[in-house]
Amino acid sequence: MFFKNDNEYLDHNLIESKLESKVESNMLSIMLETGEETGQYVQTYSTEWQDEEYEFNPDLSKCENGSKLEWNAENKSVVLKTTTSDKCYVYFDKKASKPLEIENVEVDSSSNNVKLTVKATGGTGKYSYSIDSNTCTECDEPVSGSCSSQGDKLVTDIKDNIITINNLRLCTDHKLIVKVQDEKGNNDTFEVKFSTGGYACLSCKPV
Repeated sequence: MFFKNDNEYLDHNLIESKLESKVESNMLSIMLETGEETGQYVQTYSTEWQDEEYEFNPDLSKCENGSKLEWNAENKSVVLKTTTSDKCYVYFDKKASKPLEIENVEVDSSSNNVKLTVKATGGTGKYSYSIDSNTCTECDEPVSGSCSSQGDKLVTDIKDNIITINNLRLCTDHKLIVKVQDEKGNNDTFEVKFSTGGYACLSCKPV
C-alpha cells in the first residue's frame, strides 16, 4: 500500500497472486461464482488464489462509495483507487470449461473380445460412455445384421472409462464409434478400427 496525498487517489494492492496480503474484512468481500454460468456467487475466505479456475468480472465488481476497482493482469491482483473509506465487492466468474474431447481410445483385443480404454478431457462433470454405432466386414464382404456373434446387439460392459466388448464375430474387421457425453449434454465421438482373429481366417482388408 502506498499513499500520494490526501487529495489524490490512494492505490491499494488488495489481492496478490496467492491472496497472501491481509485485507480487513470490513473493506473487501471476494465473491466467487458457484459454477460455470450460474450467475450465483458466494463469499470466500480462502487464502489460496485459483487463477486457473476464475476470472475477474469488471461489471459486477464495485464499491459502495464510488471507489474504483481495477484488475492488474500482469501481477494478477486487484487495485483499489479511492479517496475515502469504502466497502468493495470483487467478483470472479468461473472460467468456461475446455470443450469435451476424446483424445485417444486404446484397443486391447484378444480373439473375439476387446477392451477399449477411453481418454477424454474437458467438458463439465462426470462422463458417460457408449458405443454410438458399429459396422464390420468379413473377408471383404458386407456382414448383415450385427457385428456380434450373439445377435443384434454388441455385448458390452462399461465401467468408468473402460468399455469391454465380448463375443464379436471372428475373422472380421470392425469399426466402432465410441461416444463420450458430459453432464451438460456435450459429446464427442472417436472412430476405432480393429480386427478379430480366429482359426484359419482369410486375409481381410481394413474397414
